[in-house]
Amino acid sequence: MLWTSFGCLLLFINSIVWNDNVTNWAPVWCDICAHFLVGASVGIPASALCVIRRLYYMTKLQRISVEDAEKRCEIIVDISISIGFPCVIMVLAYVVQGRRFMILEEFGCYLPIVNTLSAYFLIYMWPLVIGLISQVYAILIFRRTLLHKQQLRKMHHAGYPINSSRYWRLMLLCCMEIIFTVPLSIYVIVTNVLLYELVPYSWESVHSDFSQIVQIPTDVWQRTPLEASGVESSRWFFVLCAFVVFAFFGWAEESRNFYRQAFRSVFRHLGYSKTSNLMSSPIQFEASTHLEFSSPSLRSSGDEVSKGDPPRLPPIDHLALHMDVDWLSKPVAPPELAHGRNRWSLQPLERNLV
Repeated sequence: MLWTSFGCLLLFINSIVWNDNVTNWAPVWCDICAHFLVGASVGIPASALCVIRRLYYMTKLQRISVEDAEKRCEIIVDISISIGFPCVIMVLAYVVQGRRFMILEEFGCYLPIVNTLSAYFLIYMWPLVIGLISQVYAILIFRRTLLHKQQLRKMHHAGYPINSSRYWRLMLLCCMEIIFTVPLSIYVIVTNVLLYELVPYSWESVHSDFSQIVQIPTDVWQRTPLEASGVESSRWFFVLCAFVVFAFFGWAEESRNFYRQAFRSVFRHLGYSKTSNLMSSPIQFEASTHLEFSSPSLRSSGDEVSKGDPPRLPPIDHLALHMDVDWLSKPVAPPELAHGRNRWSLQPLERNLV
């Protein structure tokens, strides 16, 4: 989610700053932004791999570790895969980076990578490799889920910090990521092979004019549909990921609780404490049901009933039952029907009251 959020933010800023111009307004910003987009193209599928890897260990019916050392080790592994490895790719991109950066009109900063064989092994192949590994994990997860349905159902109630709803949402999210990652990775590789000539690699030839800033207007990078689709797909890929993540988790119960707490905090700071209290207290409804028992023998006996003792009820022959229930649609039986007639019977009520 962090890779997707920052990627959407950077591309949104770039589309505003470089709208209808290719001026080099912020060189340092372009250095950071161009390398970040390369790392995010690997970081998003790597993060999904961490999630689906955790789900795989859960379907193996292994309890999630509760020891501090084991938790620390798992966190280190996840951070290494989702953040450390993409950062390594960002550093390795300098090996095949022909210019400092490019500025594309209406797009913003872009990292110019020379189309050499080394670029495919250092940059282009890793999203495809990670997507294929995630597919293997997904197949194993679905297989174990079908074989161990009862055990997995018990697992969700046996101390695991994930319920079945969140489990299946994560599974669907990972499946969506796998469906889009592998085809897009293949599409990027095929596009580079078709558009640009493969040149032999040498450090001197690649970095000979490294300090040059390439500025490309819109009519140049949109001259062919294949080249335009390649640039546009790298931008809208982050937007698609953002919509997918929000569709699966934006309306979940924990997300709604977070939104509710955020609104309460805003209202509280604005001075609307009554509104906040109204939102925090659930509305309660009371049924208008009233049972009144009266008996001549009970009134004439003069016995006092203590507060701690349950009330003593008279025999059923002297009971006059008055019911005031708004939602009761059946007519109340006349008192004389309680003395043995068969249409209305109060004997079940007598067994409950005694």
